[in-house]
Amino acid sequence: MCNNYQLLGKCSNGNSCGYAHGDRLDVKKQLALRRKARERVCPFGSDCREIDCFFGHQCPRDSACIWDICYFEDLHGLDPTPRMKTYENGEVDILS
Repeated sequence: MCNNYQLLGKCSNGNSCGYAHGDRLDVKKQLALRRKARERVCPFGSDCREIDCFFGHQCPRDSACIWDICYFEDLHGLDPTPRMKTYENGEVDILS
């Protein structure tokens, strides 16, 4: 199933997408899919500024992570304090 299509309602790959589109999931199933998608690390890591990004930006286990190889290794120990707030209209507030 195509995460972009299911979670964002669009897929830039269109008919050449390797994943199924079909009918959109209901809200409850979209929330479950979003939670599952967060288990994959965002390619932009903590530099991601995409408001619609559904990938993970920190290790779900962080300080309790016991994996020798963790895809989120570079994102362990980050300060979780928000530094900026981005609104859907594109406006950005820098928080102090």
